[in-house]
Order: sequence, then C-alpha cells, then structure tokens
Amino acid sequence: MTQQGFQDWISNTCPQWQGSVTFLPEVLEKDAFQPEKITPIYQYLDRAVTAERVSTGIHMLGQYSADLAVISERFGVAPQYLMAIWGLETNFGQVMGDFHAPSALATLAFGSQTHARRAMFERQIGAVDDIIACGGISFSDMYSSWAGAMGHTQFMPATYLEHAVSFDGAGAPDIWGPSPLDALCSTANYLSKSGWRATPHPIEIIEIDTHIDYSLFDMNQQRSPLNWAACGISFPTDRDGLYWGYAPLGQYGPVVFFGPETAALWEYNRSPFYMLAVILLADHISGINRYSLTWSDRPAPLTVVETQFIQTCLTQQGYDTHGADGIWGRNSRAALQKWQADQGMIADGFPTHSVLERFKSV
Repeated sequence: MTQQGFQDWISNTCPQWQGSVTFLPEVLEKDAFQPEKITPIYQYLDRAVTAERVSTGIHMLGQYSADLAVISERFGVAPQYLMAIWGLETNFGQVMGDFHAPSALATLAFGSQTHARRAMFERQIGAVDDIIACGGISFSDMYSSWAGAMGHTQFMPATYLEHAVSFDGAGAPDIWGPSPLDALCSTANYLSKSGWRATPHPIEIIEIDTHIDYSLFDMNQQRSPLNWAACGISFPTDRDGLYWGYAPLGQYGPVVFFGPETAALWEYNRSPFYMLAVILLADHISGINRYSLTWSDRPAPLTVVETQFIQTCLTQQGYDTHGADGIWGRNSRAALQKWQADQGMIADGFPTHSVLERFKSV
C-alpha cells in the first residue's frame, strides 16, 4: 500500500477529502497488533485498575459531583461508572489521541481486507462530514485515537451522531474540549439508550468445580440465579435478572458472571475484559470494593505464534477455529473444548503450554 494508491482511492471514494488527508502506515500497524486482544486478563486488569487511576477517579467524582448528579438523574447511570469509563478510555482526558481522525479513518478504510470492514469505516467517514456540517468541530481540529475514536470517552464519529448530547443543551456537543461534561453526558445517553439497568450486583465472581461443563460459560447462555444453582454452581439465589458466565483463565481461575447491568457496557465495548475493568474500577472509585479476583497457578501466556499454531492444529484435526489469527476468541475456545473433551481432559477451552506440547507431539 502506497501513498499514491491511497490518494487514488481517496479521489474515487471521498473526493471532498482530496489533499486534506494523509496515508498513515502506523495506523495499519496498530490495527494489526492490538495488545489488549492478546494480553492475559490479570495483566490487563493490573494495568486498567491502578491505584493512581482510582485516586484520580475519586478526585474527579468530587470535583464534578453536582454536574454528575444532574447527569445521573437525567439518564439513570451512576456517576462512578462514568468516571470508570472516562478513566479507562483516556485517563480522564489526558490521552485523547493525536491522530488526525479523517486521515486515520481513511487509512483504515483503504487498508481493510474485507468488504464489510471497509464499509464500516466508510460509514465513519460519512459521519465525519456530518459532524463538521453540524458545527461539532472543524476538519483540521478533529483528532482521535489511531482507530478514529474521539474525545474524553472515545466516541466513533457515527456514535457521536447517534448519541452525543450537550450538557447544557446549547450547541453541538463538544466531546473534545477541556470540560468533560458533554462527553460524560453523551456516554450516559449511550448507556441509557443501550438498555442500562442499575442493579445492586452487576457481577458475581464464583469459584467453581473444575469438572463443570465449561461450555455453559458463554454470553449466549444467560440464566437466572436459580438456574445457575441448578447447574451445580454456588450462585446467590437472591440476585435478580439473568447472568452469563465467563471463565477468562478456564480452570485456573474463577468464573465471572455478568448481570443485567452489563448488557449496556457490552454495547459500548464488546470485550469481557473491558466490562470487568469498568465494574471493578467503578467499585473502587465509589469506595465499595466488593470484588476480589485471584488466579490459582496462572499459566504462562502463549505467544501469538504459539496460539496460531494451536488454532491451525485444531482446524486441521476437524475442530474449526474459523481462522488462525493468534487471538483466542469464542470460536477458538469452543473448538478447544471439543478437542479436550475428546481427549478426556478438563474441557475448559483455555490454551496452555501443556496443550501446545500435546499438539507438537503429534
């Protein structure tokens, strides 16, 4: 991919940007290697929920207490969750991104390998033009993360158009400026429209018998507390709503059960790691500190190449992982669970060095 090829693509796809955007190879490099997709859960949480971030969150909660009360009353989202999202997304406005958003989005669209992915970024390009037309920000001043996410709480352009609202109701929402209020108000609106439901117990963290059926732990397997208890899990039966289980380290750690409150967080960022970080950070910021996560004999993480090797071997043996990208997702987990069950192993779907050696010895 070359600068000339990029400019030719721009002239055909969005000629209004001709001469105003630049091909950014660094964006494609970051897109190809996203550490958060291969970082072990314990490392991710250690980096996300830090003492400094908690301290800053508590300070910001106090500084904006009156305004946050107004936002909470308007949208029904507790202030500590907004503080947690703000802290995780940009470290409370300190790191909002220094990439020219139109250039980053155009680069991602140009470099996309699939039609669906290119169409997604082309939609964001169209949204940029609409934001500028409504007076949200100028073309030259629109900066973002490498992925095109903007402002204090990192809205994509299309998300801005759908959910951004101003705190005082005057003018276009300013999610980029020194004040975070429009961004926090917009985030609360996003969560509210995504079905936010405040509950006393957003998650449960439960140690389980390692011989349980780990295929139960998937977001498509939502159950009531009574039904989870019937599955042999010590689930508090006084909880309300449906929960789904997630075993981030398989047999080497507890299962996290996400409750009704987290459905809106899933819409905001479809990562169980992120959802868990928001809940834990919000809990610390509010001073509750209800949850404790421990990992028993946590195994050393695999490299991307080692993970790809396991994915390739599974697929070759008839356990399709739907690709070998080095990212351990739902398809890879389900494939490994089936293989482990056939081998008479604990079928937790978690890749370890012992699993790797089993495949290498074949």
